[in-house]
Amino acid sequence: MSETIKKLLAATLPMASPKRELVVIPQQESKIAELTASIQRSHDEAEAAGQTAVLKSIATGKALVELKRSVPHGQFVPYVAKNFTFAMGTAQKYMRFARREPQILQHIERLRSVGLHLSMPEALKFLNKLSAEEKPKPIKRKAT
Repeated sequence: MSETIKKLLAATLPMASPKRELVVIPQQESKIAELTASIQRSHDEAEAAGQTAVLKSIATGKALVELKRSVPHGQFVPYVAKNFTFAMGTAQKYMRFARREPQILQHIERLRSVGLHLSMPEALKFLNKLSAEEKPKPIKRKAT
């Protein structure tokens, strides 16, 4: 084998040392660094997408509320079924987001102030909590 090939192989392949020690390959370290950076970027993008999902839901809900006012009475449900890929239940959730915009935005700001964000599942739980708080509490009658 030529000296050039030996040098190339020595630089690229791990060779067992006489003491049977683990040989660290510098290329592996750069691959790990690249993967680490890629994972962090993907995570950051996923978090950013999660943060904008609630805001997009509010905007979609506002547009649906406007659409509901614009189509003839009784035609909103069939219109949604015919023209959108999402179900009526999803449209109703979007409209709930729009109706609760001030409370949701206030909640988002509270979370951001402590370094958190509002995910879609958490936003839906928050909406359910708001709805539950508004329901009249049953009157407890004393036993006679």
